[in-house]
Amino acid sequence: MKNKGLTIFLGALIIIIVGLGVTYKFLEAKKDEPKTEEKAEEKPQRKVDKDDMAFAFLKLENDGTNKMYSPLSIRMALQLLAEGAQDESRQQLDTLLGQYNTNKYVPIDGHLGFGNSVFIRDTYYEKVEKDYINLVKEKYGSEVIKDEFASAKNINKWIEDKTMGMIKDMLKDNQVANPDVKMIIANALSIDMEWIHGFDPADTYGQVFTKKDGKEITVQMMHEKFKDDNLSYYVDDNINAVSLKLKQYDDIQFDVYAIMPKGDFDDFVNDFNTAKFDELTKKMEVASTQKGGVALAIPRFDYKTKLSLNRDLMALGVENVFSADDAHLFRIVKKETSYPLFVSEVLHDSKIEFSEKGVKAAAATVIMLKDSAMPIEEEKPLRIEFNKPFIYVIKDNKTNAIWFIGTVFEPELTK
Repeated sequence: MKNKGLTIFLGALIIIIVGLGVTYKFLEAKKDEPKTEEKAEEKPQRKVDKDDMAFAFLKLENDGTNKMYSPLSIRMALQLLAEGAQDESRQQLDTLLGQYNTNKYVPIDGHLGFGNSVFIRDTYYEKVEKDYINLVKEKYGSEVIKDEFASAKNINKWIEDKTMGMIKDMLKDNQVANPDVKMIIANALSIDMEWIHGFDPADTYGQVFTKKDGKEITVQMMHEKFKDDNLSYYVDDNINAVSLKLKQYDDIQFDVYAIMPKGDFDDFVNDFNTAKFDELTKKMEVASTQKGGVALAIPRFDYKTKLSLNRDLMALGVENVFSADDAHLFRIVKKETSYPLFVSEVLHDSKIEFSEKGVKAAAATVIMLKDSAMPIEEEKPLRIEFNKPFIYVIKDNKTNAIWFIGTVFEPELTK
């Protein structure tokens, strides 16, 4: 019995040892395998043209969801920052911005809002260079506001006023009250304008829209027939493109472009730029040149976008301003009077309402600056339908400044 028990014990021991050996070899083999999960989660690198800021964010933020941004708002805020930068930081910003835009848009009550501002913490105000304050006031018409930074109330109210109430509560109290935040550079702009040739709401009804993934949804599609120069168009095997005119207010008049690729959306976006947009606009004909006019079907949409632009700007070559060691914002504050300033966040909020009546759109860009102490049976018209994801561009047809660019992947659903 003793020998039998010993035999059973030794057999079990051998099984355990063999099992441990197999497990060890398995774990060693797994350890040597390449880690693929982390790589799969990384976002693919998108090639962007650093000399084409207006459309660069379209590529960088193209993730298959509704997005919108204002190239003009981002540009104006970055220009205010660049005016205070030196050395490589200034070079990086200049390379991205190119020739500076100093258009001073005058607000039109109820129709156009525009403003630049530099908010300075009251206890920090005396450290700011007077030359910088005077420059942003004179060159950009910027307000310079001394604030306690006790909460976000004052800057949020400023943004809300400039965007005609469309962008509210952009910043949180703790973002502004953080004692390391010394300055906030802001731009805000907005439009609320009607079409010259609007859409009849009675002709808005549910229609199929094919999403990027091929799924079909029913959306609120607006319909209107044009036989005049209030609509321009270009159609070929690759795209549908139209331009619609908004009414003129004082000396300001905007054109709204919609561009729908017929092939792969991502391929089109990655290849699209300012030069190709300009080329496209030159090809467009007015509706009156088309026998029978143009029957347009385009969805109604209404959405908001919140973006953090730090990574996008770094991808575009603007890196040093985000480093406490390399920012070199010494035209804003003297090096010997303070810890160096650097950019902690660049935030961008926007909103658009595209309807039968017209377009309401707004955007605000905020640059947070910290110091480095802490880090009837008739001729058939040409039918143009926007029933797949498309891009839109809103620009001033006098100055050619692009105010808004966006994508529509999922318009307003039928209720």
